[in-house]
Amino acid sequence: MNASAAFSKFDLNQKGFLTLFETKCAMLAVSGMKMRIAELRVTFPDEQVSLHDLVVLAEKCKPDNPLSSAFLSTFADDKGECSLDRFRTLALQLGLNNATEIFLEIDKRKRGVIDLGDFLEFIN
Repeated sequence: MNASAAFSKFDLNQKGFLTLFETKCAMLAVSGMKMRIAELRVTFPDEQVSLHDLVVLAEKCKPDNPLSSAFLSTFADDKGECSLDRFRTLALQLGLNNATEIFLEIDKRKRGVIDLGDFLEFIN
């Protein structure tokens, strides 16, 4: 399903925007990606997601997006997350000496792990 079709399907009250819950459902339909409402709230603090916003989000989260693929294949564990220790180890192998500072900047929610949503928000 493409983002436009998902937007139409999940805009249940035809408000012209999706709630965060509707966006979570739409993203699952579009990309198979399970997003957390807390992640979406960071990007959409007004809790309203337009069709344009959904299209951009879906494009960023496509499995064939090189940035998504790089994070998932390099940093993410089997849960799709990366701890500080894992990030530091892999970043050092890539020649990054300030891995802890970078990780703390990515981990805006202070969970001690980062996921694809955190990573994409950081680089964009």
